[in-house]
Amino acid sequence: MSEPVVTNEQHEPEISSLKKRRLLTMEVTRTSLIVAGIGAAFVLLLLITAYSFLRGMSFNFPAMIVENVSNVFGQQLRVDSNGDTNILVVGVGGEKHEGPYLTDSIMLVNIKNKEPAVGMLSIPRDLYVSVPGLGGTKINGIYTLAMKAAMARTGQVNANTEEVLPEVHGEAMDALKDVVERVTGMEIQYTVRIDFQGVIDIVDLLGGIDVDVPVNFIDREYPDNNYGYTTFFLRAGKQTLDGETALKYARSRHSTSDFDRAKRQQMIIKALLDKLVSKDILANPSQLRRIYLSISNNVSTDISWREILRLAGYANKLPRENMASAVLSDDPTQPGGVLYNGDRASFGGAAVLLPNGATGANPNYYKNIQSFTYMFFQNPQFFAHPPKVLVLNGTMQNGRRVSGIASLASGLFGTYGIQVESGNAPSGVALPETTFFYFSEEEMKKNSENFQLFVPGQNRVWSSNTATVDRTTDPEGKLAAMLEELSLDGYTAVLVVGNDYSQYLK
Repeated sequence: MSEPVVTNEQHEPEISSLKKRRLLTMEVTRTSLIVAGIGAAFVLLLLITAYSFLRGMSFNFPAMIVENVSNVFGQQLRVDSNGDTNILVVGVGGEKHEGPYLTDSIMLVNIKNKEPAVGMLSIPRDLYVSVPGLGGTKINGIYTLAMKAAMARTGQVNANTEEVLPEVHGEAMDALKDVVERVTGMEIQYTVRIDFQGVIDIVDLLGGIDVDVPVNFIDREYPDNNYGYTTFFLRAGKQTLDGETALKYARSRHSTSDFDRAKRQQMIIKALLDKLVSKDILANPSQLRRIYLSISNNVSTDISWREILRLAGYANKLPRENMASAVLSDDPTQPGGVLYNGDRASFGGAAVLLPNGATGANPNYYKNIQSFTYMFFQNPQFFAHPPKVLVLNGTMQNGRRVSGIASLASGLFGTYGIQVESGNAPSGVALPETTFFYFSEEEMKKNSENFQLFVPGQNRVWSSNTATVDRTTDPEGKLAAMLEELSLDGYTAVLVVGNDYSQYLK
């Protein structure tokens, strides 16, 4: 028997109208999705504004100056066993809103210290977790439940009418951090909590952000802040969004899913980064100071000033193409598609997400989430520029192909964002061992270690001038001819699944 889910309504105070409750809760949920995005941008950008504010510089911020100050005055960041720094970023509505501390946006940011690369992983609010001492709940309720426990211990009565004690927030964040560490398998070094009021201020101070809207966007049931609805429309194409519009674009719920909103959130993060590190912003110390003050008034973090200065040098040399983002979702064809929709009857009628392999009775099965998170954070560039792979069925048993093997192997790659196509190897071809054929030494060095995490196999560099394919397995040279043709079609590698498939495909 599964534990009863703790719904959002149980976390929030009673109000007079059920309709008001629903509308206000929707507003907080949508707004806080973009809030964590601002928090992620904060991790890399507060360092720039803080430095300008503290030093009072008025020049064009040369890269050498940032690097030197970072190295001399900065403090080395704490790291995990891989040498990386992981930062938990959460967004909340704030004390003036209903359900003020529901963390409807949760993001884990991984910073690779050995090379400039960043991965951002969004965790959906509806992921169901069971926590000792707190019970079963959606993950967005952990912070609120831990706050209530801390307030009971410290004698604080009501977070809506009293200023919340710092230790209460500290205990709540620690509780959520512990849960995210268990879910993802990653050790978290720092945390950031941001209220959404800072979103409008920062975007407006920047003069708006530039976003390329892929299709016409319309929501006919967008809350009008007066317990009713209005229509929000955004035309496709390149747009400069002010703070309010950027929030609406990220908050809109009726036209798309939670996962699509997370992707829009990450799109806005990158737009913020581009705008904040532009020459016009960096060359204007007075504007940087205003941005810094707005961020610092709406953000709580345990990252110290000296650690922020260390991040300055890092952000200064981070290529935008080395930033990757992913969303844990229920779509197995997309990166992070390792969740599924739980049976509502087992969770009191609530809509919840469970990890693949988990059940209502055993919701804390995180193997698939942890495998994806490890792969994603270890190889953010790999996800930012996904390779293209062709999977061929090269099995042969009793004179016949083993049915469905290429599709099964392809499925192992699809969840990780790799572009995959599948089919059969040419007739007469049968490989005893699964083999990756790469079309250059460079591609093999860059991708072979990653590919081995999905499917173990031999690695070979294809060349028409050498006998890359054994004639005993390809007696008529059909596979060699196919590889010669495929070498011109933009594939990173061709995987031919052999008769040893049973070791990794079940």
